[in-house]
Amino acid sequence: MSKEHLYNLYKKIWITRGCRFQAHKRLNASDNWSTWTVNILTVYIISISILSLEPPRSFEFLEQKVSSIFLICISILILVISILEASKNYKLKADIMHRCGKELSSIYNEVNLIKDGIVDATVNDRLIDLTLKYQQILDKYDDNHIEMDYEMFKVDNFKDFNLRHIDTLGLRTKYFIRTKGFYLILIVVPLIVFIFLALTH
Repeated sequence: MSKEHLYNLYKKIWITRGCRFQAHKRLNASDNWSTWTVNILTVYIISISILSLEPPRSFEFLEQKVSSIFLICISILILVISILEASKNYKLKADIMHRCGKELSSIYNEVNLIKDGIVDATVNDRLIDLTLKYQQILDKYDDNHIEMDYEMFKVDNFKDFNLRHIDTLGLRTKYFIRTKGFYLILIVVPLIVFIFLALTH
């Protein structure tokens, strides 16, 4: 096996391993944001219910039907989010990605030692075996990382991918919007509606 094949194998394992750990991080973050979103929306319902028992003058609209409709809408939202987010199995998928990354780490370390000349690289059979192991690990796990994980891996290793700081900023912004933006909208929109109702009724 040539040095070019060795380097290609090293780079392939390095990227895949990094993307799997990045996917683990993203999925755990999604699970946390999902949980916090449901909890915050639940706090909204409890707070509004308590306020409606004896609403202050600035919240007199809570005595009207509109407050009941508002509470029903938030309750339905919580139910929908809970069902949809539970079906995504973030924790399970995060664990799968982490286990895959750890298994890839074992062959990554060995290939790295061979690449750096610390271990004798004349034994081609060993490199072929590592290539097969790499493919076996990938075949073992059905779930794959997504393009976003690869993009964030490049951001974390921007020098290796010749990325400019402006490029990394754009990718980080895109990542934030796609992973946290949805949950922030779910948290902020009910607040905006509540304030609007308070000001207009």
